[in-house]
Parts: sequence; C-alpha cells; structure tokens
Amino acid sequence: MSVCSNILCYIRRMSSTDRTFTTKYNILRGQLIYNFHVQNPTRQLEGRNTPASIVTIMNNAKATGSCCPTSTPTCIPNDTNLVQNGDFATGDFSEWIPSGNPNNTIVNTSPPLPSPAGALYGYTAGNVGSNVTLTQNIPTTVGQTYTLSYYLLDEGYPGSAPDTIYFSASVSVTPIAGSIISYTSPPPNPGFDWTLYSFVFTATSNSTPLIFTTRNDNSYFYLTNISVTATCS
Repeated sequence: MSVCSNILCYIRRMSSTDRTFTTKYNILRGQLIYNFHVQNPTRQLEGRNTPASIVTIMNNAKATGSCCPTSTPTCIPNDTNLVQNGDFATGDFSEWIPSGNPNNTIVNTSPPLPSPAGALYGYTAGNVGSNVTLTQNIPTTVGQTYTLSYYLLDEGYPGSAPDTIYFSASVSVTPIAGSIISYTSPPPNPGFDWTLYSFVFTATSNSTPLIFTTRNDNSYFYLTNISVTATCS
C-alpha cells in the first residue's frame, strides 16, 4: 500500500499549533520521511533518528491509507439571526408569507408594545373563526442545531363570550410541542403578559420553513423579536 499523502495534513496541523524549533525540525524531518517513502512504499519505518509521532502517523498511513482520521466537526455557535425582519421593523410583512384568514391580522406599534427586548413593532393576530399562518424559509445546514426564540403576549378578553385560542410555532411543518397554546377560555380570558419562548431544533434540510399559526377569536396575540441562531446542543 502506498503511503498516505494526507501526512501533509499532519504537517500543517503541527505547524499551525506549535512554532518551536523542535517542532519545525520534526516537520522538516517528517516531510523528508514522507518524500522518501513515496519513492519506497514497501520500506518499513524504524524509530531510530525518527520522531516517534512521525513513525506512528506514517505506519498508520501505510496500514490504513489515511493519517488524518475523520473527526466530528466542532460545533461553532453563531449569534447571527437567520430570521429576516423578525421584529417587523419594516412596519409590514416584508420577508414573511401570510396566508389563511387575514381578518384582524396586522403589523402595528400599539401598546402593549414595545416588547421587553425593545421591539417597537409586532405581529398582531386577532383572526376569528379559523387559523392564519405566517411563514419564512430559513437558510440552515443539515445536522446543525439551532435555537428558535420569540416574545409572545395574549392581550386577553374581559367580555362575556368564550375566547377560542390557538398558537403554535413549527419548523419543517411539525409544530414544536412546547409552543402549542390551544384552549377555549370561559369568560373572561385573562391572557398573559410578554413571555420569552425558546426551543432547540436540528435542521434536516438546507431551507427550513418557520411557521407561526394563530387563532384568537376575541383578543389579540402579539408576536415579535423572532430569531433563529446556530447553537450547540
């Protein structure tokens, strides 16, 4: 078996992590050993006058054909928000795709805004009788872990009629179990104040649909500060 040319990977790795004279000497010797064994692939390595680490790497290369074993990629968190217009600062649905019943579903700046995170605009959903969805396709990497977070408020309803409520956040079409709010409230509906929700998911494609589904017959949901960031589980 010919010597694995990936010894160069090892040499580069050494040179990038240790700049001492000894390491530079060993790198040079390793390069010379590598060059020799390319020309003489059947020769066996001996430890005499050869750095032990080079002997090990080269013998592994001769036996397996690889001296740079495959390793699990290091997860690198990234706080860049992949959601566009996640705080609705444009004052409209730019970057989002609304669908379904549009009744009483707008972007506005009315109280109880701003949110605890300082968003001046929010998605206000008070659609009656059926669900409405808000979708954005997020660029993702297969196998990468991400954190979805958002602020949500239910304004509540002090009147005498029951209030049917539904909310969910979905990635890749499937609702996140912990995000689902679904009930019919006997009057009055107390609602709830600004609440930060956060969920971790693993991407299964290079484009992940992020979908919010709402219904709120007699009150309003306020949704803003939506973010998706790469993280480590």
